[in-house]
Amino acid sequence: MESLGTSITRAFKWHWNLLAVGGGVAFALVSGRPEFVLPIVAAGEIAYLGFLGTNARFQNVLRGKGLLEAQAEADAEESEQRTEEKLRSLLSFVSPEDGESFYALRDRCAGLTHLQNKMAAAGDKGSQKFRAESLDKLLWLHLKLLHHKAGISRFLVATDRDKLARDLLKTEADLEKAKAANRTHRLTGSIGEKLATLKDRLTNYDEATENWEIVHAEIEKSEQKINHICEVGMTSRDPSALSHQIDGISDSISTAEHALSGLDLDGIVSDVEEVPAFVSGIERRQSE
Repeated sequence: MESLGTSITRAFKWHWNLLAVGGGVAFALVSGRPEFVLPIVAAGEIAYLGFLGTNARFQNVLRGKGLLEAQAEADAEESEQRTEEKLRSLLSFVSPEDGESFYALRDRCAGLTHLQNKMAAAGDKGSQKFRAESLDKLLWLHLKLLHHKAGISRFLVATDRDKLARDLLKTEADLEKAKAANRTHRLTGSIGEKLATLKDRLTNYDEATENWEIVHAEIEKSEQKINHICEVGMTSRDPSALSHQIDGISDSISTAEHALSGLDLDGIVSDVEEVPAFVSGIERRQSE
């Protein structure tokens, strides 16, 4: 049950009441007789607060509103927890260094979003609220690049190129010996297939090495672009233009990421249907 004090406080803060009180005070000041009008306004306000403060229906409305607010807060906390759990799961597939780098980028993006919204609330040019979702997409694309890198790295670590090269040379020698000794076609054919497989594996390894270098360069480029947009955003007063810049960077990174997606190294990132609220979720929580 709402206490009497809480009911009266909320009744007073009701926007229509504040508007009426403000209008009454303004009228009293311009009427030229505030000593007569202000007591009337005060008496009306006391009567209004006394009525609603003890009105059972009004208290039920307040209690229902309080429950809704509590539920909304609980839902927001649960959503944030799910996002954090998903992020930890996604980052468990990348190196600790890349994970720390991602968290640092997210913190910078969160700081930018918070600053942009504070400037908008203060009435700076471009009162439109900054779209943190554009940063969510940017970070998501960066994380997908990290997953590509992690997948290639696992393959390279698990494969010994030097051993493949040695096996290739030995197999070539074995094939020459078998042919020189006029061994059966079945034997030379088997050795020949082994040789072809080793050549394919070496080619695949060398291509993976080049792909790792490409994705590593794309990650460094993406990281620099994110840091740059955060630095630019610290002084930008136009959230709409800033969001468009971020979208342009996202398109550039998306093109690079799409080119790498053919490597079949998406892992668990391919199971994520929506862009996680890396930054927008934090900002929503802080603004409540």
